[in-house]
Amino acid sequence: MKNKKQIFEDFYKENKQSIFLFTLAKTNSREDALDITAETFLSAWENLDNFRGQSTYKTWLFAICRHKINDYFRKSYKVNSVFDHSFEIENYNIEEVEDNSDSALVNKFTLKDLFSKLKEIEKELLLLKYMNNLNFAECASILNMSETNARVMHHRVIDKLQTFNN
Repeated sequence: MKNKKQIFEDFYKENKQSIFLFTLAKTNSREDALDITAETFLSAWENLDNFRGQSTYKTWLFAICRHKINDYFRKSYKVNSVFDHSFEIENYNIEEVEDNSDSALVNKFTLKDLFSKLKEIEKELLLLKYMNNLNFAECASILNMSETNARVMHHRVIDKLQTFNN
């Protein structure tokens, strides 16, 4: 049977890339993204015994990451939107999404194009859903909303994108 350290190492290997990419998209700085990713996993390790099981470990980890990113912007006194920068996020096009009409529409845009037209919470929902392959329940938990609200918001974002596409 695996001990706590071995379980956490496996968890780290499975999630480090998605946490890093999420953080990189939010901070526009490779160095800061690496630091925040490290802080996220350190905090998760330190608080592993406090995990109550009310969500999945992955959802819990993304919630920690969001808090670390918020701390980063508070400490940096950055008042601009975290997505109003020139980060070349088109390198992270959505490619591996389900083959349905919503995904086909999303696939036509780069994330940078999407972000310029959406509210912050809508941007985060798309990042979590498509870039990190989280389900609606996980996205909702991380964004502190109901699963129904996440689904409705997603539907409205897709509708909004369809109007931008016409």
